[in-house]
Amino acid sequence: MLSKKEIKDMNDHKLDLKSATNGDADAMFRVGQQLQLGIGIETDEVKAASWYQKAATKGHLNAIFSYGTCLLTGNGVERDEKLGVANFLKAAKGGLAAAQFETGNLYLAGMGVEKDEKIALEWFKKAAVQGHIRAGEMLEEMK
Repeated sequence: MLSKKEIKDMNDHKLDLKSATNGDADAMFRVGQQLQLGIGIETDEVKAASWYQKAATKGHLNAIFSYGTCLLTGNGVERDEKLGVANFLKAAKGGLAAAQFETGNLYLAGMGVEKDEKIALEWFKKAAVQGHIRAGEMLEEMK
């Protein structure tokens, strides 16, 4: 027997899927999350990445960042470091704190970009200003 939460999750997914199919970028992103995490539906990384990509083409910053993560890790799509980094940078430049933090990590590690602690520090600062806790911790560690 399904719990009330499971039934609610399934209904939410159905409503989001309808809105996503009609072009709602927020709903597209939520459907991607639901598919990635198995909320209200069976997990499907390929479909999740596809919905993230659709929302990303509409400028949805969280979707751009999530699609970038898929590209960097190869979850649901063919791994493409260059395009993944480009998505991270787009979301970071758009002001998404999580993307700014992770972009800082890319520069700190030299993953997909030339290693540059100065640029990493700049991204950590931007994320920290927005209240990103781990970015603030990184700034302290880098002093």
